[in-house]
Amino acid sequence: MDTPDTGSGPEGPTVDGPVAVTQEDVGPDRSDPTRHPYGPGPTGQAPYPPPYLLRRPTNNLAITAMIVGMVGIIACPLVGGVAVYLGNRARAEIRRSGEDGDGMAVAGVVTGWIGVGLSALTMLFVLAYVGFFALFLTSLPSAP
Repeated sequence: MDTPDTGSGPEGPTVDGPVAVTQEDVGPDRSDPTRHPYGPGPTGQAPYPPPYLLRRPTNNLAITAMIVGMVGIIACPLVGGVAVYLGNRARAEIRRSGEDGDGMAVAGVVTGWIGVGLSALTMLFVLAYVGFFALFLTSLPSAP
């Protein structure tokens, strides 16, 4: 009769051949929905579910600043100043209250400044265009 060699190696006893693996070796059965990860309670009833992790609320001004900043870049660069104001105010509230949303507030400030820059460039372009057009009209010879 063949018996597996159970020699002793540096890691402890070794077994040649197939080894039976039990449920205790691999951990709890996660596929059974009736089993609770914490096991039964002291009286045999199912324990309470684990508590939900509460998230900090997101600052509403930060959300508004980010949206207004994006609208300022896409549609109307004149509202960029509003996004900068709302973003700075939101960052101050977040520092005071510990709410989430600092990244959105920064995004509102950055996109707001981009909108302000686009507004300034647009105004300079329009003024240059009107100035060159007026210069062109004054340089034409007058009619006899």
